[in-house]
Amino acid sequence: MSHAGLLQGVSGSGQVESVGYLRETCSNHEVFTSKKPTIQVAAAVIEEEGRYLITQRGLHVDLPGYWEFPGGKREKGESLKDCIQREVQEELGVKIAAPVLLKALLHEYPEKWIEIHFFCCSIAEGNPRSLGCAKWCWVTAEELSAYQFPPADEPVIAELRQKIILK
Repeated sequence: MSHAGLLQGVSGSGQVESVGYLRETCSNHEVFTSKKPTIQVAAAVIEEEGRYLITQRGLHVDLPGYWEFPGGKREKGESLKDCIQREVQEELGVKIAAPVLLKALLHEYPEKWIEIHFFCCSIAEGNPRSLGCAKWCWVTAEELSAYQFPPADEPVIAELRQKIILK
């Protein structure tokens, strides 16, 4: 059984509470009683002139060949904002302007939970290159549905297509 939901632990200041707090406040009892590990991930929703930057996952990672918003796993002791800045630099060789939290979701996969934090950001310096991804491209919101994304990204993609997140 798969569950996805908006995390309730995002404060008005954009600070994200601990996973424990999020699980305690989640109405789905199954989420916070699960023995599966929870992986914190940050993803960059980079918009420029009505197009979004997406990257394709390599062949030797989970969900090979899927497209995603650039980002990755948070390292121990790292803030989510530092994580997204590091991940975008590693994957695409660009620096991003101050990321702003858009949405945080909790999604269940068969072997783990993914706590994914989507940040709105823009490129501050550099031009994208495929450093830590197979490919990258700019697409409109309408074109997003032509690409295969991980299930955890689907709620944000649906909202982008409806143009309700960034407006």
